Amino acid sequence: MTVTGAQVREARKLLKWSQLQLGYKARVSDAAIVIFEAARRPLLPKNVLAIQRVLEAAGIEFDDTGGIRMREGKP
Repeated sequence: MTVTGAQVREARKLLKWSQLQLGYKARVSDAAIVIFEAARRPLLPKNVLAIQRVLEAAGIEFDDTGGIRMREGKP
């Protein structure tokens, strides 16, 4: 499943992370995060995967309907 910019934005807000923080953790530029969240253009698949993995490691679960939630047991 490929995550969307909207899911990334909502996940980041749920974690109370800035675009800069997410970019740092995923090793992707914060400008790329801004572009992806705004759906201006797609990112390289490896960058999307890096973002998704960082968010999942922080406790975010993505579903196929475009939703997100915190994994049980994560604050």
